[in-house]
Amino acid sequence: NGIYAMKPTWNSISREGQKLYSLIFDTLGLYSRSIDDLKLLLDAFQLVDDEPESPFTVSGAKFALLTLPTPEWPTPGPGTASAMKKAASLLRSHGAVVEEITLPDEFRPMYAHHLQVLSGDGRVAFLPDSYVAPDKMHTSLIDHVQNASGHRRKDQLRAFDELAAMRPKLDAIADQYAAIVAPSALDEAPVGHNNTGSAAFCGPWTAMHMPVVNIPGFKGENGMPVGISVVASRYRDQYLLRVARELGGIFEEEGGWKREL
Repeated sequence: NGIYAMKPTWNSISREGQKLYSLIFDTLGLYSRSIDDLKLLLDAFQLVDDEPESPFTVSGAKFALLTLPTPEWPTPGPGTASAMKKAASLLRSHGAVVEEITLPDEFRPMYAHHLQVLSGDGRVAFLPDSYVAPDKMHTSLIDHVQNASGHRRKDQLRAFDELAAMRPKLDAIADQYAAIVAPSALDEAPVGHNNTGSAAFCGPWTAMHMPVVNIPGFKGENGMPVGISVVASRYRDQYLLRVARELGGIFEEEGGWKREL
């Protein structure tokens, strides 16, 4: 949608008071109308990077464009595909270097592992609720509790371990660029109120514990807003906001979608 949103580095903000779903994935997300408001929230939660703050300039910066990370991820819809192409064009027009990349084969199981861990953790987290009020639970949560997919505990451990091994490697890839530019959602928001859409493009960054910011500025075939994500390595949250601030100014001004409020 047409707002800024941020998933900070995993475990950088306390989850006390939230319903537990997945211990190693659950992350408090932040939503706002501007980067300035996200900055207020990061400062309130005392998120501090290791490196000192320094100005960021788009001109001369090098970005990685991640259009389809692995074959296991779904294909972006026309609105998102157009937004990614437009974002790359705008960055280049402002003096940035944009390099299209694909993740190495070792990252191919990332999406499947993310779903595997959610299923296993949900099996534990929602068991008490299933005893008390199963009729008030979504069928997907009941499926977790009942292990409808038939996952084995060994599969759960394999997913835990392989995701953990991927994280420092993806940090190293991200650190070669000013940021990774990636899809935020499959496409513009779906019609109706029954479904908020797929989280397929968000989940893997959660699995990697990396900070990610959605930047609005583009629009889909029905005129609805479409955002683009920028991603950095872990615990570079304040840095990523500075990058998003500069990109947001460009995308909102030249991306083709204008906010009405």
